[in-house]
Amino acid sequence: IQTNSKSRITLSNITVSGGYYGINIDNGYYTFINEIKINHTGNAGIYVGSSSSYSTVRNNEISSGMNGIILSGSGSNNIIRENTIRDNSSDGINLSSTNSVVIDTNTIYNNTINGIDVVGSKYNYLFGNTIYSNVGNGLLVTSSSETNTIYNNTIYSNTKGIRLESSSNYNSIVKNVIRNNDTR
Repeated sequence: IQTNSKSRITLSNITVSGGYYGINIDNGYYTFINEIKINHTGNAGIYVGSSSSYSTVRNNEISSGMNGIILSGSGSNNIIRENTIRDNSSDGINLSSTNSVVIDTNTIYNNTINGIDVVGSKYNYLFGNTIYSNVGNGLLVTSSSETNTIYNNTIYSNTKGIRLESSSNYNSIVKNVIRNNDTR
């Protein structure tokens, strides 16, 4: 499913299997993606890119693709909430050059690289997520990702719990439960 330069789109109660993207939103505003099962995609189950803003990705099950959810390309004010993201061959959630995103109450596990990867993104709020059994990091913050708030997450049984690198400064990490990771 692909939309380009569309606003106020609702996608709900659909099953998507295969394809490069399960759902691809470019230059979209106020898109609502809810209760969709997505599996076996080539790049991402859900891709929100090219300045897409004010989108909500909620209560979806995304599995067995390359990445679960990718937000990329200068969009802002998006919400990723109450999704189950598992068994992907790269990241569960990848934020790239995306600001002011809320990522909360997701269950993210068994991804081959990272549970959540925040790359060059600022002013994001990550809270209440359960992130476990990812081969790489539970949460990676990298490439000058700054002023992000990481609060009240449960992160366990990953290679590393939370990793900050590459000039990622001024981030707040508060009241998280981080346990049983191989390296902290």
